[in-house]
Amino acid sequence: GGAGEKKMVALDVQMEMAQKAMSRQQENNATDQTEQEADDDLIDMDEFRRFEEAQMAGISEAQMHRYEYFRRSGIKKAKMDKLITAYDPGLTKLLDKDSFLIALNGVAKVFVGEMVEAGKEVMQDRDEDGPLKPHHLREAFRRYKRDGRFPGSEMASWNSFL
Repeated sequence: GGAGEKKMVALDVQMEMAQKAMSRQQENNATDQTEQEADDDLIDMDEFRRFEEAQMAGISEAQMHRYEYFRRSGIKKAKMDKLITAYDPGLTKLLDKDSFLIALNGVAKVFVGEMVEAGKEVMQDRDEDGPLKPHHLREAFRRYKRDGRFPGSEMASWNSFL
């Protein structure tokens, strides 16, 4: 359960970072280096796929289903932009807004994954099964703040999101 899903979240974040780094390298190398030099700098995708397969070998079918759903999910840029603007309009004036939104989207996706995992732990603590319910997620978030894992958890504005 818990450790496997955390490993999947970490693996997904690593893979997204590797893909973004590879994309940036390809763009930079196309203008700064010859094609041979660019090939030398790229991440070996075969090696990365072998690493991913090894990580996925020990998870259950239910975990694989959740992981696949997690990989396909995301928060739309427009919604993230609206949330940022509502929180602090000055943040929208950042130099590279798209990069900021992509990074924040990744952080939000990891946070949602952690909340789902923590909500499942709440269910286990209460000997409940079935789908997650809002009260599981509220308790998970309460524990998250209690444990000091949420920066600025004293901010009342964040409590309105759950």
